[in-house]
Amino acid sequence: GWSAPFPKLPGAATVTAAEDFKVEASTLPDEKRGLLTKAALPRGAVLPPYQGRVLTFAEGSNAGKQVWCPVSAGLKYVFSPDDAASGALSKEPSFCIDSSETTKGNPARFVNEVYSVDQCKEVNLEICELGEVMYYRTTRDVPAGGELVTDSGDVSC
Repeated sequence: GWSAPFPKLPGAATVTAAEDFKVEASTLPDEKRGLLTKAALPRGAVLPPYQGRVLTFAEGSNAGKQVWCPVSAGLKYVFSPDDAASGALSKEPSFCIDSSETTKGNPARFVNEVYSVDQCKEVNLEICELGEVMYYRTTRDVPAGGELVTDSGDVSC
């Protein structure tokens, strides 16, 4: 399954399953729901990969909150924005993932990100990429019932 390559990653303590999490009220202001652990997770625990529909470059150009793009796609948006939005690349798969409709068995979709420096102390996940697959890995021990939170790079934590 999806988890086969992950235990071999440097710093991967354990691989989790969708059943290890619950979606409940978020502890972050302005967020309704968040991803919480059912049991404690050690530093280095790997969450199931971010799942959803693969977007074309044109679709990825108008990405929403639940869209993640691999570094390779992001570079094309930066260096060839017109080509990605409406040119030769526009109909090609970008490998950007839209998880807005993929809610079952996709716990990564419910991870919230911080929106201010004051919230940086809440960050306990890092965003990792293996090939063109995005997953989260814990950066510290997370207690049972703890909300999983990341910094997407918009805030400098």
